[in-house]
Amino acid sequence: MNLFGKKSRYLNITLPIGKGLKARIVEKPGLWLDPGDLTRLTQDIRAIALTTLDAKELTYGVFDPASGQLGRSIITLVYQRGNGSPVAFNALPVIEIPWRNSIREILHLGLVMVTPEMRGRNLTATLYGLACILTFVRNQMRPIWISSVTQVPAVYGMVAETYSGVFPGQL
Repeated sequence: MNLFGKKSRYLNITLPIGKGLKARIVEKPGLWLDPGDLTRLTQDIRAIALTTLDAKELTYGVFDPASGQLGRSIITLVYQRGNGSPVAFNALPVIEIPWRNSIREILHLGLVMVTPEMRGRNLTATLYGLACILTFVRNQMRPIWISSVTQVPAVYGMVAETYSGVFPGQL
């Protein structure tokens, strides 16, 4: 299985994830994806956000083309297999920090949106975990720094239970 696009060193894969769904994971699409495909990808992200937020438009991060976030993020999109409609996404920003004499990457668990009709279908593992696992494997299973900010207790619990070395950990 080839995890990368034909012309790219970046992750680009589509996988069936059961329940009539498929996931597409695209790493830093703003750096290499052809303009037509990038437009479709951003339209899919916007469609999910508009459905999730009752037609309210967001103007930051991956929703702002001038921000450069599409060139610094790993995007996971979930589609229905039958009609191809987008139903959920996650944007994992990759944050580069100086570390000793090199640059380290930190994956931020980022923004997740799931359309109302798809909530409760256990998409969290796919949206958060699949890109993290593929990045971990590509990194030859060396530790990866991950950050998360949440106001949702269930997300905090999921992070504390799923990842090792979490600070602050479970109480």
